[in-house]
Amino acid sequence: MPVRRHSAYALLFSLLLPTLAAAWPGDPQRLQRWTVADGLPGDSLNQVVEDASGQLWIAGGQGLVRYDGRVFEIHDRRRLPLLGSDEVRSLWPEPDGGLVIGMAAGRILRRAPDGDFAVLCDCGLNPAALHRAAD
Repeated sequence: MPVRRHSAYALLFSLLLPTLAAAWPGDPQRLQRWTVADGLPGDSLNQVVEDASGQLWIAGGQGLVRYDGRVFEIHDRRRLPLLGSDEVRSLWPEPDGGLVIGMAAGRILRRAPDGDFAVLCDCGLNPAALHRAAD
């Protein structure tokens, strides 16, 4: 299983490299690897998206993470009880700078552009299916 996880991460980063190189300031040839030592809450990763302001949002098994290019800001159920759990499954950046967040148990939240979080639905839907339907 560890070999499979590492190969999945390698594939993910190879797919994200062109997007990150085009969107991120600095040397586009430099690939950076982030780990728990850099500030990530864990090694479980479900999705990475970029919001309207260029910040990266990471959905994972240990919460929601925002990366501004310097600092990882972790939102987990201990720091943000509205999440309900730490398993963030899907993210949907909105054009106005908001972010829709799908949790494993079906809770859907929204982070407004001003940084406030609100529960949109405790509907028990599969967030991955909702994300596919929105495409």
